[in-house]
Amino acid sequence: MIDFDIAKAWHKIFALHVEFVVEGIEKTSLDPHTVADDTVCDLGNWIFGSGRRYANSPAYNDLVETHIRFHYAASSMLVQHLAGNAATQLALFQATSAAVLASIDALASSAGALAAPVRADVPAEPVWQDSMRIGMKLIDEQHKELLGWIEKLNDQPGASVTSKSFVRAISAVKRLEQLHFETEETFMKRAGVPLDQMAGHIREHSRLLDLLVEIVTDGDDGIRKTAAEAHRAIKDQVIGHIVRYDLPLRFLVADSGSAGTDAPAK
Repeated sequence: MIDFDIAKAWHKIFALHVEFVVEGIEKTSLDPHTVADDTVCDLGNWIFGSGRRYANSPAYNDLVETHIRFHYAASSMLVQHLAGNAATQLALFQATSAAVLASIDALASSAGALAAPVRADVPAEPVWQDSMRIGMKLIDEQHKELLGWIEKLNDQPGASVTSKSFVRAISAVKRLEQLHFETEETFMKRAGVPLDQMAGHIREHSRLLDLLVEIVTDGDDGIRKTAAEAHRAIKDQVIGHIVRYDLPLRFLVADSGSAGTDAPAK
């Protein structure tokens, strides 16, 4: 199950990045020829890396082909974006992106890796709140994706933090954190945040990444023995970071005009 959840998260983040560049929300440029390469993203690397163990499944070949079509659609949309006509390709881009997610689900089903039903004895606890929005779509979507994935660390609450499944899961969370922190730091640089102010924020990013490593390392010494305890520690730290460090970015979003349609009300 972990592999497929990671794959979907990676695809969503990449697709959002492309779409927000086209919408002008992200002030970066993407080369259409580079994006046309279906191995340029994390999902592509997974498909032809650890995902190859599913290669005997017809659903795997379908995912390969669907993912290629998505990158072709993304590249075509970027070409049209440069010509001022991105809207003509947006529907195809979104349809192929949704098809990739459906193909991942189909492969998960064929591998017998569908998510287990929610345990009745564990009440659902909302994590993402609208009050956490900073008003920049890409960062807000990354926050939601990251918090949702952190919840998956608690799928087996009694598991050891040194178990193979938990180590793989926390490695995925670390990769998502890295992608998100790169986005935030790029935004702050472009918004002209003074270097001394950025330094504290970046140190917090490093501390959160170190925490993920320490949790597994501490597990070797008997500290935070279970996935449930590690999940709580990571969740509290990440939410605390969003509240203390990321919410103040709302003012930068308003000043830079990068909010898109989701700027928080004042």
